[in-house]
Amino acid sequence: MRIIKKIIPILILIVVLIFGLVCSNTSDQAVVEVEEIKVEEEQKEKVAKEPEEKFSFYEYVDESKVREYKMVDEEDISIKALGDKLLSEYTLEELDKLPTNYRMKYSITIPRDITEEELKSTLAQIIKEKSTKNPDIDEVVVFSWYFEGSVGQTAAMGRAEWCPNGEWGGLSPEIAKSNDRDTYKIVFDQIDIQIYEDEVKFSLTESERMQAFYDLVKLQDSIPFDDPQWEEKNDESYITIAKKYGITEEQMHEISTEGIIKGWPMPSIEEEATEELEEASLEQPLIISFSDSIGNIIRNSTNNSTGENESEDDFTISPNDTLEFSVTSTGANDFYKFGYCVCNSEDSPFILMQDWSYENSCTWTVTADVPESTMVLVIVVVKNNDGIEELGGAQMGYCDDSSAIGYFTEINF
Repeated sequence: MRIIKKIIPILILIVVLIFGLVCSNTSDQAVVEVEEIKVEEEQKEKVAKEPEEKFSFYEYVDESKVREYKMVDEEDISIKALGDKLLSEYTLEELDKLPTNYRMKYSITIPRDITEEELKSTLAQIIKEKSTKNPDIDEVVVFSWYFEGSVGQTAAMGRAEWCPNGEWGGLSPEIAKSNDRDTYKIVFDQIDIQIYEDEVKFSLTESERMQAFYDLVKLQDSIPFDDPQWEEKNDESYITIAKKYGITEEQMHEISTEGIIKGWPMPSIEEEATEELEEASLEQPLIISFSDSIGNIIRNSTNNSTGENESEDDFTISPNDTLEFSVTSTGANDFYKFGYCVCNSEDSPFILMQDWSYENSCTWTVTADVPESTMVLVIVVVKNNDGIEELGGAQMGYCDDSSAIGYFTEINF
């Protein structure tokens, strides 16, 4: 019994030591497992941050499929490198400190017989050339058309964007500063290859159909949008062009659809504005002669000029005198307006003698309601009768209608 009592403490000590060793091993193992988990998570984060494969143009460019192209336009469309934040989320001070996202937009024309693979390689090759030549370029977009006349006028038939992760406009300030291109991708969009066939339809070659389409659009563009008969005139334009090319109205509609789908050239805004301005200069009536019954004669207006005074002397007029004016102009059916301006201040108003009418003559009884020894400018204005006050609207800023000339006389009492 005594032996057992002596042994029990020893057994307890042994049990405690064994338990301590087990706990120690378990704790050490737990620490190791935690460390292993941390390392594994860090590796995962590192892998997630690193691109699976660094960007390379070799993935996108097959040099054997790169076709010739024509560079039509280059445009710098740079903005601040906003990253994932909205513009409104920055203060003015923060915006000022942001680096620039140097972006370039290129517009090209390509051959009609190009294939989809060739187009993609060609677009990627342009991006490669431009970004290699200037490493500071951060993003590039390239648009392609078949015809130079279609550039910016119709939808592009192919587009490629080069940007971080293929997300246009998502460039971070860090990438803008570092020029790190590892995460970049080229994204192709709007690839719409049209099979080129110079086939004859409705007895017209494709070139002739293209011209008919061009003529149709030009005619329709000439119809003012505020014309109450716009819809009827637009419909009639198909008939007009169809007759010109010896086809039916229905066939002209088909050609119109074909032109839109294939992106055929349309009249440019600049061309239309130039033609309208030239027409305006031809249509604008000019005054050949303006005279009165007391001998004043002014000739040859050139768009609101004073003209050439052929009067023999300086004339004066008196209150209640009656003067007869007559005018001749270049237009056959022009409108005329007669008036005078009492020159006693810089903002003296134009006072009517006779409002717009076909009458090219006017009788005026000199006013008595003016200060003594006052100079008066007698004016005649002429305009055509096409109903267009401002050609192209107020945005265009020029008018095809009026010209004016006049002469000064003094009112003596």
